Amino acid sequence: MKLITIICYYYNGIGTSELEYFINSFLNKSRTSMYHADKAIVQIQERNVAVDKPLLTYFKEDLKKLSALKQDYERLHLLLTITEGEGFQHKAFVTNMYGNMLNDLTYFSLYIKKRLNKIPVFIIDGIDENGYFFQNKEVNKASMETFCRSSVSENILSKVMANDFYLSIFYPKIDGINVQDAIARKDKFPVYKIEWNTKSLLNYADYVLQEMNKNALNTRCKAFSNFKTLVNYSNKRVAEIINKIPTPRALHYFMIELITEMNNDAGDATTPFIASFENVHNAYEKAYEHFNRFMRVNQ
Repeated sequence: MKLITIICYYYNGIGTSELEYFINSFLNKSRTSMYHADKAIVQIQERNVAVDKPLLTYFKEDLKKLSALKQDYERLHLLLTITEGEGFQHKAFVTNMYGNMLNDLTYFSLYIKKRLNKIPVFIIDGIDENGYFFQNKEVNKASMETFCRSSVSENILSKVMANDFYLSIFYPKIDGINVQDAIARKDKFPVYKIEWNTKSLLNYADYVLQEMNKNALNTRCKAFSNFKTLVNYSNKRVAEIINKIPTPRALHYFMIELITEMNNDAGDATTPFIASFENVHNAYEKAYEHFNRFMRVNQ
């Protein structure tokens, strides 16, 4: 149950289907006894008013303290029904996840390492999206530096050097914050500077397109050979817009908006259906609000 609690808190996937499959397999549940988040009874009646069960409220309050984690209560609904089904309610009420992150992740890592013969990999990304560090176009440098230094603390470095787990952390480059000097063992915890240019970003875009092409095989869509063809990169005005996209994450925001733009025009499109200048321009403008922080960081 401790492992299941850790997994439910830290799971960051979309929905709970994969999480349910893993946990039900872990508990060796049959088809008729499987746990599902959407079947959890999460509320009770108090004075003719529906309120959350006390244990669910307890889980929610604990998760709120872990502000860096995805605040998705569907995972907690799954944890609730498992806890009740396994008769673990009393123990759950005295279990706190907040304040025990390093111990819990180490416990999880050692189980994966010893029982499954695999070494887990932790990737900390999206720091430059965090509203706590970046508000109103300003950087909270004091908090950012404290976070950076704590993430490479001696306790964590010792776990990495013991091969209990692998750890990769992606920080934005910001003047006045020097992460590298905080690392005592650079041979065990190296720092690499990642820089994206137009060529490398287009190569990454081709990789993303290959994944999208897999879906095209089963639809009326035609697979494109490369990203440049899809967005009509030969058009100079289009190329100027694409060249402004600074990072892979920014590209993902752009692609989400571009898909919407192109879908809106699909009914009247001719063959082959490639993005128009208007599609690219509109997608970039809509995505800009999402990734302008990345643009400021990289300027």
